[in-house]
Amino acid sequence: TISVFVETGVIVDAGPDQNIILGGDANITAFVTPPDGSVEWSPPDGLDCTDCLDPIASPGETTQYFITYTTPLGCVQTDSITIKVFIEIPNTITPDGDGVNDTWNIPEIEDYPDVFVQIFNRWGNEVFSSAGYNEPWDGRRDGEELPAGSYYYIIDYNQSGKENLNGTVNIIR
Repeated sequence: TISVFVETGVIVDAGPDQNIILGGDANITAFVTPPDGSVEWSPPDGLDCTDCLDPIASPGETTQYFITYTTPLGCVQTDSITIKVFIEIPNTITPDGDGVNDTWNIPEIEDYPDVFVQIFNRWGNEVFSSAGYNEPWDGRRDGEELPAGSYYYIIDYNQSGKENLNGTVNIIR
């Protein structure tokens, strides 16, 4: 005779997906029941602990983390959470020749050699584009200074799984 015990009521919740700026962190708060089992997070990259319910995640890129929970009776359940990592893009340049913020320097852009950057004026006319971003934008179009104001940008990383970024950059003169 073999006795089989079916464990019911096992819940594993890794928590809601979160967004962070590159260099920031996310406080993950997972929930499990019954509470006296063991947990293991994977991948371990960017986590301050892999065997706790509330790790702090500091990934360098968008990462899906999996929590595997094992009950005291050996039942195993898994859930996941995605931490999306965004690069904080500067929103202002002051191209006045003083050497401070004269160009639009985008952090970590050199890690994406296939990036395509476009900038548009308020009427939707392209004022700058660059395949790769070897030369930062200096607030000019065809060598002519553009007027102070807000310009719309699109950054296409041309990389699977890497979302395009868009927003505004302001020229202050």
